[in-house]
Amino acid sequence: MTEYIRKSINYNNEELKRIKEDTIILNEQIDSKSKNKKNTLYDNQIYTANIINKFLNNPEIITISVYSRTQAGKTGCMTSLIQQYVNENVIPIENIYVISGISDKEWKKDTIDRMPDILTPNILHRQNINKEFIEKIQNKENILLIMDEIQIASKKNQTIYLAFKECGFYDLDYLCKNDIKIIQFSATPDGNIIDLNDWNKHSKKIFLQAGKGYVGTLDYIHQNRIFQYKALENIENVNELIPIIESYEEPMYHLIRVYYFNKKNNKQKEVIDNFKKVFKDKCIYNVDFLSKNKKAPINTVLMKKPDKHTFIFYCEILRCAKTQYKQYIGISYERISNTISCSAIVQGAIGRLTGYDDNGKSICYTDIESILEYEKLLDNNMDYSNIEWKTNTTVFNKRLNKTISTGTFNSTKHIKQLDNTNQLEPIIQKFKTQEEMIKWFKDNLNKDEYGRGPNRKRIESGFYKVAGATRKGKQIISKNTAYKERKSGLNEKTKYRSYPCYTDISDANTLEWWLIYYKSI
Repeated sequence: MTEYIRKSINYNNEELKRIKEDTIILNEQIDSKSKNKKNTLYDNQIYTANIINKFLNNPEIITISVYSRTQAGKTGCMTSLIQQYVNENVIPIENIYVISGISDKEWKKDTIDRMPDILTPNILHRQNINKEFIEKIQNKENILLIMDEIQIASKKNQTIYLAFKECGFYDLDYLCKNDIKIIQFSATPDGNIIDLNDWNKHSKKIFLQAGKGYVGTLDYIHQNRIFQYKALENIENVNELIPIIESYEEPMYHLIRVYYFNKKNNKQKEVIDNFKKVFKDKCIYNVDFLSKNKKAPINTVLMKKPDKHTFIFYCEILRCAKTQYKQYIGISYERISNTISCSAIVQGAIGRLTGYDDNGKSICYTDIESILEYEKLLDNNMDYSNIEWKTNTTVFNKRLNKTISTGTFNSTKHIKQLDNTNQLEPIIQKFKTQEEMIKWFKDNLNKDEYGRGPNRKRIESGFYKVAGATRKGKQIISKNTAYKERKSGLNEKTKYRSYPCYTDISDANTLEWWLIYYKSI
């Protein structure tokens, strides 16, 4: 069996001298920003960074997932990780990268402000990854790649996947030969951390504990400061906020996330009009943050004490990676949605209220069920068994009673040395009749593992047709096509596929029933 371990990279005396000089500069800049309170490093961040570095001493480990509560101090942990790593190992500073799939320029600006200046050229967000990141990192040895908010742009054929593919990061030999180390941070890693479990001994996961003074979602629950959100286009739900507003002893900002403007179904206008009808001229109504081209960051408003209660209506700002000035925030109301993303809920209105600067007065209206599932997920050490976690990279499998990944850039399916499905050939059972196939399934395959079995196919004009078998609607499928598709769609969620197929698609007498499945291990 091939052993995959990261190789040590050697440097000559001149290179070692330059690395040492740059390391001194980096340490001075980190200490300076910490003293100036731009990025103070706290015990919980330093402790977690120390564990990460100890894991990296194991050359078998290539990637580590660091998860935490929202606003618990990820950037400080990243900074401490970099500082500890360069002080204990030899690495050129230009080989350290901090990237994110986030497209917002504010993430890049905030990260540059907090990180040592020497790293500025290597702090890159989505717009830089497709070209600049690839050009910088391709064919380099001894890389420390730190990734923030990994749930963003993380699906197959999205930004991160395409960059990794171009850089050769889906070849385990390449990762080990070139000593590539990848550290991933997020409060909601979703399908990414599920996929990393399949890396086995080549991956680890670590929980970044919140530090002293942190107020999180659990605290909001215990303090009765979190409530179920409702549709604000219904004026009765806006009326319910009157006693809440009146309970504040001084004017506050009240953040209301609304829908995008839509001419056909303008719920945004309905919501804003409802607030104006209910609160009339008693309050101020700020709509400056509805347009894509914002005049200034929202914190420039939030930092000024309001003269009157002010409703600030906004769309898609104030999500992950955004630090919100909280002193004067009263209500923060999440937008209700028919298609809930648990990750978006946690990272949205409630996520921006969490942190070390709670004013003790803010309350949040959001989806309580998603918050409770998040607490269960944290208690479960990011094990998704018995947890229904709905995001764009996860789906809940009722039969398995757990949430599974729908595929991310971390999937071992992209790595030939780790892809178990590529090493297994599906079993094809052939039958003369549909009834024979269904009976065999029930007699031989465990229902708890494989489900209830194939649905009965209907015959049309003498032929059985398969919907979407060749991605062209309902088709008569040949045995040759069925064989080519024998692995298509088989995964942890879908354990089998069944086909009525023909040697000759013009002759109904050549019908044969195929059951294709992976044997349970």
